[in-house]
Amino acid sequence: NSEEEEEEEDEVGNGNQITGQQHHKQPSDIQQHSMRNAVTLRVRNWVPYMYKEALVFFPGYNSSMEYVLKSFGQFLAMTRVSRHVYPFVYVWPSSYNLGYLYASKISASDINEENVLKMVTGLMDAGITKVNFMTHSMGVQTLLSALRDRHNEKGEFIGRSDVSMCFQMAQDFEESTENEERKHGQNSNQIVCKSITLLNPDFPVKAFCKRGFLSLRRICQTITVVGDRNDRALWWSSLINGVAAPLLGVEFTEVLKPTIIVDPEHEDMGRTLMERIGRSIDKLYLENEMGQEYHQSGNDKAFRRLLFNKAPIDLEKAASDDEGKNRFWMDMDVIDMTGLDTNIKGMRHSGFGLNPMLLRDLGELLSSGGKRAIKRSGLLYREGNVFSYAHAPSFVSQ
Repeated sequence: NSEEEEEEEDEVGNGNQITGQQHHKQPSDIQQHSMRNAVTLRVRNWVPYMYKEALVFFPGYNSSMEYVLKSFGQFLAMTRVSRHVYPFVYVWPSSYNLGYLYASKISASDINEENVLKMVTGLMDAGITKVNFMTHSMGVQTLLSALRDRHNEKGEFIGRSDVSMCFQMAQDFEESTENEERKHGQNSNQIVCKSITLLNPDFPVKAFCKRGFLSLRRICQTITVVGDRNDRALWWSSLINGVAAPLLGVEFTEVLKPTIIVDPEHEDMGRTLMERIGRSIDKLYLENEMGQEYHQSGNDKAFRRLLFNKAPIDLEKAASDDEGKNRFWMDMDVIDMTGLDTNIKGMRHSGFGLNPMLLRDLGELLSSGGKRAIKRSGLLYREGNVFSYAHAPSFVSQ
């Protein structure tokens, strides 16, 4: 009896000791069951939001995980993104210093595409129904590589990528060659791509105009390019890819090539600047040859859906225009931030997380459900598909 009394006194007087004794006891069936399952948090009488939305950010070259999380976190803190939007960062091995060409190869690699597919399927399994993509600089190469269309040896479209097939096709996108694809295009298991925003994108103009834009437009109606005509980082990128890469014998991945079909007579692309869409923002239009192909095949309506503001122009006349008076401007919003100077200095390449005008506009874009530039406040229409901010530069005075 005295021993039992001593044990009871120990249990009452020493809470730590009793905790330690219970830790070494054989776990019950209920405890074993709970240990086999992941720990979850349940809130009584809490009704979860039915529609889950994600914002996936693809950082650019020379961006460590710590730097990306800090800069993107600052961006989220300074914008009014809905609390129902779950932010994600896809951090890929972006290299640094002199590894630019190597990083470009990695960004558009098959392994990177497989990892993007795993991420998207993971979002789908978690109940995400809508996704917003945002890229900065070289991050656009990762996204476009994952969403790139499949072509045969003749350059003809044969299907979408595995990542692209995770998304529903844009409601207004039509093309007669995609009957089989449209049959599976509205699967209830597929998710919706609400918006795609490309910040200072480091991607060749020709490859984007010929193939890249179409791969994005198939799944999204709200595509935005934010560029700067004085972006110095993209000027160096144009020089490295157009001059240094050919001298070093670097072969570009398929998504970055101007054309899929290699013409032996024009195989040498020359040593000139390879313009990037984030700097050459006034050259984002479809080529006349594409307009002629659609017109000759009787698909004027399908082609017009790809044009900015569904421009009611004479396709036959515009396609034969060699003077550039009638451009086939792509159906997307191009935001010219050249006139902004607050918190944008030096290379003028990474101001999206600092400039108040840009932060306010991007926040409105993400929180409005993909509102086009023509309906957003603070933007002025210029020409083609280009807008600029209603803001006077600092050097303007009375």
